[in-house]
Amino acid sequence: MTRKDFLTEFLGSLGAIKINWKETTETSISGTAIYDINDPEEIQNFIWHLKETEIPSGNAYKLIKTINKHKLLDIDKITVNREQLKAIYCKEFSNIITQQEFNLN
Repeated sequence: MTRKDFLTEFLGSLGAIKINWKETTETSISGTAIYDINDPEEIQNFIWHLKETEIPSGNAYKLIKTINKHKLLDIDKITVNREQLKAIYCKEFSNIITQQEFNLN
């Protein structure tokens, strides 16, 4: 997984339908997230100051990917409770984990 992979899932979960990448350096990545192609107001420029080696864990990536795929985010709030999210996550990856393990992800 790369910074672009993580940001694609993360911004996608927030409703971005396209990302125009601007600059990738050793210490940051930037671009523009487009939320509505037909509305020039529905864009957001971003810069993420993070090295490629500092990206979130693979488990965090799988979690945001699950949230995005199942459309579980409404504005900035997850639409299911923690137990439901864990169940969806476990089913998605055919992996049963304890609540403690899930809390650490």
